[in-house]
Amino acid sequence: MYICSFNVQQSLDFKIDMKPKKLDSHIKPDNDITVDKYDQVYNQQEEAEIKDLIIQEYDLRQAVNPLICIGSLLSALTPILIYLFAPWNLLIYEEVSVAQLLNILFIKNYIGQKLIGLKWGLEFRIDGSEKWNYQIQDNAGKVSSVDSTFFWTSSFISFFPWGLLTLKNILSLSVFWICANFLCLILGGINLYGFYRCRGEYKRKLQLWQKEMAKQGLNIVGMIMK
Repeated sequence: MYICSFNVQQSLDFKIDMKPKKLDSHIKPDNDITVDKYDQVYNQQEEAEIKDLIIQEYDLRQAVNPLICIGSLLSALTPILIYLFAPWNLLIYEEVSVAQLLNILFIKNYIGQKLIGLKWGLEFRIDGSEKWNYQIQDNAGKVSSVDSTFFWTSSFISFFPWGLLTLKNILSLSVFWICANFLCLILGGINLYGFYRCRGEYKRKLQLWQKEMAKQGLNIVGMIMK
């Protein structure tokens, strides 16, 4: 009889390493990941994108008429700066009113045509009715977004601050300045409303032109298919 024997302990002698492997130094598990943290990161990214967008909209390097863009802002700010910082005198009322009137005429007759290709006019008829006239330049369809942003910013500056100043003087019962502020507010409001209507008229005519071109295109296709 042959007896075979082997060392079971020796054949099964191996080690199991239960220690976790060491991660690389640049990999750090985050144990504090929460929904609030993700929301915070998302909001920061969104705010950064909005800031970048605003910077792009006011980037004068991308403007077609950078000097006119600067001039539009200076024109809109001049009446407000005179009102806030000019030394008080008996002619300050006239200075602010004239500065606002010149600002509106400058924006209406020059800035609007150069930056967005639009101009408005208002006629009063004998019967008391009014007629709005709109002029659309050839460059209206090729307006730079930067030029447009500067134009509408100037138009808003020519209107909204005067509304706040009018309200302030009404609450403080400053009768001397109420009339001047209200006059500047009316001038800025008419200008803003005029360009708003002019832009609406331009969009309406553009839609009609697009429909007419599409109709002509279909007619041509129909003639070819016959």
